[in-house]
Amino acid sequence: MNLVSALKVQWRRLSYRAPVDTMPFVHRSYAGEGLEEWIKEGISGFQQWYQHIDFGDGLEAHVTAPPDWVPDPALNPGSGIDRWNYIILRNLPDVSGMRVLDLGCNAGLYSLELARLGAREVIGIDRDLTIRQRSGRLPRVDLIAQAQFVKSAFELREGRTFPVEYRAIDFRDINQLLNLGDFDLILAMNVVYHELDRAPRLVKALGEMTSDLIMQSSVVHPSPIREWAMPGPTVKMLMDAGFDRIAVDCPSGYEQPVIRALRS
Repeated sequence: MNLVSALKVQWRRLSYRAPVDTMPFVHRSYAGEGLEEWIKEGISGFQQWYQHIDFGDGLEAHVTAPPDWVPDPALNPGSGIDRWNYIILRNLPDVSGMRVLDLGCNAGLYSLELARLGAREVIGIDRDLTIRQRSGRLPRVDLIAQAQFVKSAFELREGRTFPVEYRAIDFRDINQLLNLGDFDLILAMNVVYHELDRAPRLVKALGEMTSDLIMQSSVVHPSPIREWAMPGPTVKMLMDAGFDRIAVDCPSGYEQPVIRALRS
């Protein structure tokens, strides 16, 4: 299955309507032995995997989709490190020494990749069990705990510490975002449009926090998300937020264009 076909399958399966239950999984602390078994427990315990993550030695978190959340390797292409290598990496500036915000970090993979590239500090923010995504009926998931698990697993594997911190922040609370301070770069992959009519307010706040914002839009969502996810509305929000240099990377047939916005 090629990249475009895989993305179509993934987003078609994610465009469900029935509500789903909360996924309250708490992983045990690592006790210093049995690392592979500890990673396996985390992979199976955190049922929702939006990003394909390869932990090494044959241990992988395959993308899962509702309503059963069964791991499906056919959904891996176009997600996780594949998406990073295909379209995100080429739109990044040199992040060496930068303070970076990963808005909507999900399982935290991109935050770790930013650290690998030399970012001095990365803050990843997303939902925990107390925060509900505004669009759709996604389950209540502690994505921050999931990201912390992924970070710990890689740190234990590699014997190093990543300068990455994950925090649960509700995007409706703009003051919480602004209190994070200024960033050299903000990465917002497939997240802003889920705020629907609050998306322009969120982009404006991000514009107060950075002069370099990279977002990913989408052309596959149904209404009402579609009205905020398409590249055109995204570019308008960025212009209204004061960004005056905007580049859209939209490969032929690719359905999730990346947009980099700079402010002089």
